[in-house]
Amino acid sequence: MFDTTIRYFCEVARLGSIRRAAESLNVATSALSRQMANLEATLGTPLFERHARGVHLTEAGRLFHEHARATMLDLERVRGEIDALAGRHRGHIRVCTVEGLIGDLVPDAVADFRARTPDVTLSVLTDGTAGVVRAVADDAVDVGFAFHPQPHRDVEVYQEAVQPLHVVVAPEAGFRLPARPRLRDLINLPLIIPPDSSYGVRQLIDGVARADSLVLRPVLTSDSITGLREMAARGLGVTLLPLPSVHKDVRAGRLRAVPLADANLRDARVGILVRRGRILPPVTRAFLSRAGLLLAESSSTPAP
Repeated sequence: MFDTTIRYFCEVARLGSIRRAAESLNVATSALSRQMANLEATLGTPLFERHARGVHLTEAGRLFHEHARATMLDLERVRGEIDALAGRHRGHIRVCTVEGLIGDLVPDAVADFRARTPDVTLSVLTDGTAGVVRAVADDAVDVGFAFHPQPHRDVEVYQEAVQPLHVVVAPEAGFRLPARPRLRDLINLPLIIPPDSSYGVRQLIDGVARADSLVLRPVLTSDSITGLREMAARGLGVTLLPLPSVHKDVRAGRLRAVPLADANLRDARVGILVRRGRILPPVTRAFLSRAGLLLAESSSTPAP
């Protein structure tokens, strides 16, 4: 069917490689290559520029890709509407989340939703905040969960909630902290933070550091929330994370979390993201509704 060809074309365009797209789609590379060549012959123009490292869209390819993505999304939405009319709740929802929410909010949302709609499948990927925003903007996923997402013209914040940053330390580490520490109080302590501003936590920290003319000299960096948490738990330094990322360890007495007093760090937010202007299928809208309720509950839950 033509919708299969469109789906295959969109995957090649997304990955920039026929070989990687074939692996993703679980089809033979030679078969996918022939299908793309047949599509170009049907349209009477090259859609890809082929080179040693993969493929790039031509100008005609970019135009076709724009319409192909819209067609794919329309087909998905119409199928969902037809299923809803027939009383069926089927489909597949693609989710991308920052790692800090994979231990609690996102699994809770998935479990809650699956209990109500067992015929709907979901895939959950993790990335940094910038990667989540990009995946939503590119229609690579249907729903994104991100910490402190930056505005993007193609991305809409469906719902957000305040999740303040906390100083996270091992209770026995011996680091002296004020009752309401500010970032400037941590400058002379061994800092453990994300490596760059593609991570929402680092964006916030860097913003406060610039405003207060502070120089950050982290002793350890990690692109993994688990890595940040575990290094802090071993007494190697202090890290800064939202409470949902560490609350189980805090309850177990393995870590201590102290709220930061800096206004921008107190007002940090978690957002549920969708692509602006996209009409979502009924099952995706239902998932968003459940996830939004859980996000609101998590932001109103007192610290342990």
